[in-house]
Amino acid sequence: MSLKELIKFFYKKPFFEKIFHTTNYCLRNELSNCESVLDLGCGPSSPIASITWLKHTVGVDGYEEYIKVAKRNGTHDEFILGDIKNLEFEEKSFDAVLLIEVLEHLEKPDAVKLLEKAEKWARKKLIITTPNGFVNQSVLDNNVLQTHLSGWSVEDLTNLGFSKVLGLAGIKHLRKGKGENDSMDDDLAISIRYRPKIFWFVIATVSQLLTYKMPKLSFELFAVKFIQKPKYSEDYYKQYEYGFQNTNREDHKRILEVVDFKDKKVLDYGCGYGTLLSLIDVGGGEKYGLETNDFAVDYARGNGLNVGVLNESFEIPYAHGFFDTIIMNEVIEHIKNPGTSLDYISSFLKIGGEIVITTPNKNILVKNLDETHFSEMTFNELEHLIREKGFIVDLHEVSGFSVWDYMGRKIIYPLGKKISRSGIRVSDLVNKTRRGVDSLPYNKFRTNAVILGTQQLLVAHKE
Repeated sequence: MSLKELIKFFYKKPFFEKIFHTTNYCLRNELSNCESVLDLGCGPSSPIASITWLKHTVGVDGYEEYIKVAKRNGTHDEFILGDIKNLEFEEKSFDAVLLIEVLEHLEKPDAVKLLEKAEKWARKKLIITTPNGFVNQSVLDNNVLQTHLSGWSVEDLTNLGFSKVLGLAGIKHLRKGKGENDSMDDDLAISIRYRPKIFWFVIATVSQLLTYKMPKLSFELFAVKFIQKPKYSEDYYKQYEYGFQNTNREDHKRILEVVDFKDKKVLDYGCGYGTLLSLIDVGGGEKYGLETNDFAVDYARGNGLNVGVLNESFEIPYAHGFFDTIIMNEVIEHIKNPGTSLDYISSFLKIGGEIVITTPNKNILVKNLDETHFSEMTFNELEHLIREKGFIVDLHEVSGFSVWDYMGRKIIYPLGKKISRSGIRVSDLVNKTRRGVDSLPYNKFRTNAVILGTQQLLVAHKE
């Protein structure tokens, strides 16, 4: 059996896909709540052909031969031959927009523009796959459009708001780009770098178990950007009310220790109930809060705090350069485009002003903590982003591993939701449990807990 035949045999087996997380498996998972799909750069044999529940699919490609083959294969309901950069669709036309192995064929500015348009066309999510970094590839199938023009990293994608990035195809250095005499159909077989190929294919496949959750090591990146805005309802706040209203939180205490708020103009962006804001002593300065939910704003105002409502565009209603300090306490992970948002938010800081950020420390245990988290970051990813935006990092610490943040979010909350059906309030169960956990010795913030620490605290000033 040839390597190509071996791949076709195993890759279609459900047990194989589930264990080794193939592109098809990941795609089916992400499209499970979708019915209509726009497939940009669909090629001759799109993976969505095997997804039976889709009600309407549109395939677009700029190479006529690929469209002809795709039509014969019946991969989509509708086909468009044309330049994907010049397409126009009505906003929210599709549940999902796919760019499977497309970005690397475009110059980066063109790719970013296309992603911006694709996001407008999607109702639920934008899904891409692309090599991890630049992989050299020239003409393929006599198609000059197959030439690779750009490379994309995990940081590139997270900065563009892709909150889920997975690593596929195993360890990066075991594979290579395809040559002029290769074909699209030989994708996984041809890309193996070493001989004997069947041996190294097995090694690459097994290494997929590692790279799936460590995408920086992988050959291929699978990324998802969620379009639907999270709904922070009153029930959401009540579910987490102990965290929102707890006046003895370790992150709050540490912020008050390391940041001087005296005589400063301070903004708590996404202040919730205003718990941290109420603890800050600005002396002769001024403190402000902004929050998305009316009931949280009313609660904060009831405690005498100057808190305004963030509109749907999350605009800051103050003059640029107005603040000495801006706090984002457990906020940035809820933002789809953290890089763009930081550019905007930092414009309201004075030169030399400080930004204070706390956010989960994404690692092998602390990840995907909440369905409203779009941009969880590792220690290095957060620091890279902040430096990229022109800040000087003054302090970057990580708390020790918290039993609560892992057990509470992964086990207690889901269990509480099930129990709530019997009449017990989720918040009662969760908050009583958390009080018990918090009575244990709490791990302090420090700089040597980067690998498994739960929460990051970063303080930086604007140049």
